[in-house]
Amino acid sequence: MAARRRTVATQTSPVRRPSGSVHPTRPEATGDAPVVFAPDAILLLILVLAPSIAGYQEVAPALALGGLACIGLALEAWNRRLTLPRHPLPIVAFAAIATLSLVSSTTPGATLLESTRVVGVTAVLCLTASIAARGGETRVVTGLLFGALIAGTIGLREYIEHARSGAASWRVFGAFTNPNFLAGYLAPALILALGLAQGRDDTFRPALRVFVVGLVVAVLASCTALTGSRGGFLALGGGVVVFGIAGLLSGALRDRGNLGKVTILIAAAILAAGFSLTPLRNRKSDHSRTPLPKELRSGPLFSGEDDSGRFRILTWQGSARMAMARPILGWGAGTFETAFAPFAIAGFTRHAHQGYLQIAAEGGSLWLLSLAALMGSAALAGVQRVRSQHSILSAAILGSAAVLVSHNLLDSLLSVPAISLLTWTVFGMTLQGTELAPIRLQRRVIPGGILAAAFCLVLASGRYALASAREISRRSPSIAVDRLQLARLILPWDYQVASLEASVNRSLHRDRVALEAAERAVALARRRAPGYHALAGIRMGLGDARGAEAALREGLALCPHETVILFELATLLDRSGRRAEALEVYRQLKDVEESPTGKVRAVAEYRDYRFAIARVELAKDADRRGDAQESLSLRQGAATILGERRLIQEVSTLSYLVVGDFDRGQESALRDLEVELWTRLASEFRKSGKVELASSCEEMARSAREGMKNLREVFDEIGRTQ
Repeated sequence: MAARRRTVATQTSPVRRPSGSVHPTRPEATGDAPVVFAPDAILLLILVLAPSIAGYQEVAPALALGGLACIGLALEAWNRRLTLPRHPLPIVAFAAIATLSLVSSTTPGATLLESTRVVGVTAVLCLTASIAARGGETRVVTGLLFGALIAGTIGLREYIEHARSGAASWRVFGAFTNPNFLAGYLAPALILALGLAQGRDDTFRPALRVFVVGLVVAVLASCTALTGSRGGFLALGGGVVVFGIAGLLSGALRDRGNLGKVTILIAAAILAAGFSLTPLRNRKSDHSRTPLPKELRSGPLFSGEDDSGRFRILTWQGSARMAMARPILGWGAGTFETAFAPFAIAGFTRHAHQGYLQIAAEGGSLWLLSLAALMGSAALAGVQRVRSQHSILSAAILGSAAVLVSHNLLDSLLSVPAISLLTWTVFGMTLQGTELAPIRLQRRVIPGGILAAAFCLVLASGRYALASAREISRRSPSIAVDRLQLARLILPWDYQVASLEASVNRSLHRDRVALEAAERAVALARRRAPGYHALAGIRMGLGDARGAEAALREGLALCPHETVILFELATLLDRSGRRAEALEVYRQLKDVEESPTGKVRAVAEYRDYRFAIARVELAKDADRRGDAQESLSLRQGAATILGERRLIQEVSTLSYLVVGDFDRGQESALRDLEVELWTRLASEFRKSGKVELASSCEEMARSAREGMKNLREVFDEIGRTQ
């Protein structure tokens, strides 16, 4: 070992490796195989685990995987095999600008976590480039496909379970936040799978290779189709075109044998997807069977296609406004969720539904330009490799990169840790270099990688402590407090820690401690509206009505369309005997309902009960003024909201779990109110001779009463889902 190090240490300049030649430091030439192969094993572990544990936007798994990548990079340098990626400047700039955005961040805790995550994916890119440079491309792609195959299998199992229960139109999302994100991972992996059609036939028989790869392709294509993601299909189609052109350009697809194998794989993909298109076909259909007459419905209950397109356009407009408000460094990397609300035009969302707009909003034009430079350099390097190599795999890597770049035009894929890791891995394969890093640089990478890994893993442990506390907060709040202490020790600037501390301590009746935590949560995320609502609730519990009102009005000044704050302010004013002011706020709430913010939602099936209660309160005022027509109209709207809400709940409680808007006591009270409204409407319609409408209202009232009987079953289902 010592002799090997002395031999390598005599190198005083980078060793240039001609394209296609064997790497100068082959593993078989060394005597410490476990250390030599450790970077490869670490990268493969990251790629296999990523889609299963990092598909949600929780940053802890991404930090842990990024820490592992930093360790792998340090080991690669320890073995003196670290190869510099091509065009390193945009890579370094992207990570540096993310960190620099701390200067302008409105939520520094979120920016520190996000910039650390970016450092982790940068380590993944560099490690991938180095491993690919010494002939490890196939290993990297195989690891990616193993992870994608696990994600696809989870998705298929999910669909089978729902199809058996009668939900044949279910859109799968597996271990990801939503179906579009799952498609965002599977589609580029599918293109990479096509690249394995060509191999060394002396080690793997061609027919067996095509059969195995065909099975993988079929699973990935089927699950991609089951996501029902139009954006995923469009990006996949573009990727196939780029793959075909690149394959012809390299000459690999001019070979009849290779062309035949690829044709078989594409045919398997089309066949598998063809049997799995039910969710995509039915996205435009309204599957609800309900006694609610069309005259009283606000629109289709389960059709989200039109709303989905309009929601995206309005969210893009709001994101553009957010980006233009701070054009240089933005609002801070990772702050979209906390800073976007004042710019929103449509309903609530956690991301911009467009990767490049989100990058511009969070990190400004500098971050966006660095990303554009990185993608451009990856595309240039990929085209150069395709021209110089007779390889299907090189064409598949370029096609996969095209899928990732194009799909980000329709979804914020870069904000999803697993997809971000996939993206940087693909870029790493395109940017593989031909030069070993100078020995002096490799020596510096070793301690730097270890320190970066330690930082990533410490932050990850804090976030895991937070996640653990959140999971047990309802069952064992006292234990959650202990875990939150560890999380706060590691992440004192994380508003989510402070917010959960406030909630848990309030449940334990430690109101003063909860108040301090809530005030800290607001201070750490000034532009986050829910923080003001939580603070107001705690102040009300302490009898500080003025303080509660001040918190609500401060939050409302930031987000004038925030329904929760408007509703709580109206309720507070009503309880304080300020009826006229309360009615004015209820009118504001009704205006929000009739605006795009209330009508165009990310979860199309969601109905906000607060709009119904606001209408009921305004109807009472209309009764007082003797305006029977306005009262009837307002009650009709309230009944429609509550009726649609209940009908949707009976089919898809998930829509309400997503927004965290489901409470036992609240649901019972809302069912009582719904029965009362339908009964009164039936009486009014019958008096006016509208017998058919009256009968429909009576049927809705009966349906609501039966729903009350089955409410316990609904809660049991939610308990199982959670």
